Amino acid sequence: MDASSAFQLLVIIGLPLSSLTENYTCKTTAQADIMLLVDGSYSVGMLNFQTIRTFISHMVDIFEIGPDRVQIGLVQYAGAPLTEWHLNTHKTRTELLRAVADLPYRGGNTMTGLALNYILQTNFKASVGMREKSSKMGVLITDGRSQDDIIFSSQNLRDQGIEMYAIGVKNAYENELRLIVSDPEENHMYLLKDFNLLINANDIITNICNSVKCPGETFYVTIFPLIQFLSLSPPPPPFLLLCSSVENHIR
Repeated sequence: MDASSAFQLLVIIGLPLSSLTENYTCKTTAQADIMLLVDGSYSVGMLNFQTIRTFISHMVDIFEIGPDRVQIGLVQYAGAPLTEWHLNTHKTRTELLRAVADLPYRGGNTMTGLALNYILQTNFKASVGMREKSSKMGVLITDGRSQDDIIFSSQNLRDQGIEMYAIGVKNAYENELRLIVSDPEENHMYLLKDFNLLINANDIITNICNSVKCPGETFYVTIFPLIQFLSLSPPPPPFLLLCSSVENHIR
């Protein structure tokens, strides 16, 4: 099947991307530094915080983790932000998954603006693992409205070339999240009515995978078993040349 036929098949069957990527890995040779910013305030609750752990484990599990590939750090904020681990703390997927399983729930207030400034000043630094040529991303997970200003900190992050995602659950304030995320907004902001919906939020992880770019590589998004984007030169529209490749995740 050529790329044009694959696109026609996708249109004909009318299936959303998320239904085709229920289990997948993000295949790439790119370097990416991803900081997770997790709301650990009292409004989240212990049970929902466990769901956040599950979602983060899913995200960790799809990437090739390591000093030459994808690094993931995590800050929890509940009042004052706290670095649970830096980008370069855990050098393997196994280490990261263990850290996620042991992530404590701290409780406190929702000071999102303070936390956004914190990751820029503390975590996106070469001294704790940030690499010069890596793709840099921040992923906020919150369930409420910030109790402080987020505009200045959000703009500073984006001005430094950090691609910002926001996942708002339950009582998260939509207009506030719009001020945090990168463009295009529809690819970077997600609003969920309940924490349980995080478990199957594959669109979010797919877009994060596609943000892990490495110019010069010639991978295309690959989805099995229904469609396959073949490497053609030059690629026919409407296909977007990507570094990342989404594939079946078989364990």
